[in-house]
Amino acid sequence: MIGAARTLFLWSSFLAVLAIVVWAVFDGDWIEAGLLATASVGVAATAVFMLTQRRRVPGSDVDVARPIPELSVATMWTAAAIAAIVLGLQFGVWLVEIGGGMLVLGVGGLIREHRAAPRRERS
Repeated sequence: MIGAARTLFLWSSFLAVLAIVVWAVFDGDWIEAGLLATASVGVAATAVFMLTQRRRVPGSDVDVARPIPELSVATMWTAAAIAAIVLGLQFGVWLVEIGGGMLVLGVGGLIREHRAAPRRERS
């Protein structure tokens, strides 16, 4: 549960930053920033609850026995990047640039996954 709580804390911090940006930069209604801030607090509270439940029952951490996934997020990210680049040819250079950045991250993830794979699974 540590990995899941860490992911929720990361999402909570992203929502908090987004709420601050909406409040400080954009001239939107206060309700948008309020909703984002409330969602951030709710997600952080869920993460704290997950951590306290893990400590209450020792040895129940599901992150330890998690199997290796069969699907690759980096592969999906690379495919989405290629799609963004192709669509950017029609919609503008800005989308090609975003797709190029996504492609760099996706290829980096594929390299990391290849290096982390056990020797017998490498082709």
